Amino acid sequence: MRGLSLRVAALTTALMGVVNGGMALLLVSPVNRGRALVLAALTALLSGFLVGAFTHRYAAWLARLEGALQRLAEGDFQARILAPQRAREHALLTAFNQTAERLQAHAAGLAEVQSRLAAIVDHAAEGVVITDAAGHVLLLNPAAARLLQVDAATATTRVLAEVAPFPTLLSLWEACLRAPEKQTDIVEVPSRGLVLQVTGVTFGEGRQCLLLLHDLSRFRQMETMRSDFVSNLSHELRTPLAGMKAVVETLSEGAWEDPPAAKRFLRHMETELDNLIQMVEEMLTLSRLESGQEVLQKEWLCPEDILHEPVAQLMPYARRAEVALEVQLPPGLPPLLADRRRIQRAVLNLVHNAIKFTPAGGRVVVAAVEGADEVVFTVHDTGRGIPPDDLPRIFERFYKSRDSQGSGLGLAIAKHTIQMHGGRIWAESVEGQGSMVGFALPKGVEAPAVFC
Repeated sequence: MRGLSLRVAALTTALMGVVNGGMALLLVSPVNRGRALVLAALTALLSGFLVGAFTHRYAAWLARLEGALQRLAEGDFQARILAPQRAREHALLTAFNQTAERLQAHAAGLAEVQSRLAAIVDHAAEGVVITDAAGHVLLLNPAAARLLQVDAATATTRVLAEVAPFPTLLSLWEACLRAPEKQTDIVEVPSRGLVLQVTGVTFGEGRQCLLLLHDLSRFRQMETMRSDFVSNLSHELRTPLAGMKAVVETLSEGAWEDPPAAKRFLRHMETELDNLIQMVEEMLTLSRLESGQEVLQKEWLCPEDILHEPVAQLMPYARRAEVALEVQLPPGLPPLLADRRRIQRAVLNLVHNAIKFTPAGGRVVVAAVEGADEVVFTVHDTGRGIPPDDLPRIFERFYKSRDSQGSGLGLAIAKHTIQMHGGRIWAESVEGQGSMVGFALPKGVEAPAVFC
């Protein structure tokens, strides 16, 4: 700008010299007065024109420079100026363009890093929550929204105490703001079965807090299941072993000398051993199903094939219990892709339970109907029904009512078997009127062109 002022001043001085020379000629030579006046007028016009053109030229590129700088200040790093050929202006505007290019490249790099970080946070398995020192939620990723059961879109308009109203978590957040050290604690929400490991750390000179939420609910559930399994297993093994020990003690005390009594005791021991072997086999089966080690050998089966063998096997048991056992199958049911041995074992467990809990003179009906995309199997009985408190838990392993016999594993095995086939299983009951246990298997996508 200082160079521009110097150039304008020099041009003005030169033109004024021409005007002054003309005025001197006017005073010295009256003859040339007319010529001098014309020369002065032309000089004045030329001076004004040259000064205006010179000023306009520099003002134009200065205006472009000012506009480009404003665009940079607003974050538009694509701003460029076509540099003129004059050396001084060319160097200035070229330097501007190079600076703008460097800023654009730097901004693009920052945008890429930000995009990567956003993708990592959005797809992280752990919940991520960032707050300011006042507790306002600045960021909450989808995993945190799922764990806290809040809307991620509106969470950033709320405070942490509203999004996560858990005293332990809020205490950790406050401690995090007070101390620079990392804070870690376990947050439990029993009403939701939620167990979180929360880690908090401050950043931004202590003005913001980062909370990481790691879901331990599944691990806690597995630990509880393991503990229950060991406890129930010890209890279930104790009963048959105690019975066999009593038989051995009785025989050793002289009962073996009484052949009829000895045979009776040995039959009792045989029954206890059979029960023990069955329970061990069921435990191994359930363990393989739960761990995913069991591989299904699927084949196309008609619903009649699935039901016929288990029902035929249990028919003598039903007759001894004086319970009517019936099968109701409509014609034309589609074939299903299933593991014959596993699915028949599941049906056997369901029907056996129904007969066991149905009093003499009762009735058990095994049926199947076709749905839109599945075949539904049901086992109805007219037994005593299932208490409402027991109904949600009947498919848990080792769970059984107080006065029932057996290992308590049959329904758990049936549940895992049905689920491995991509199906679903459920139970309905009215206490004192009977129960219904149903399961559904999906129809095959490429079923063979045969009719069952």
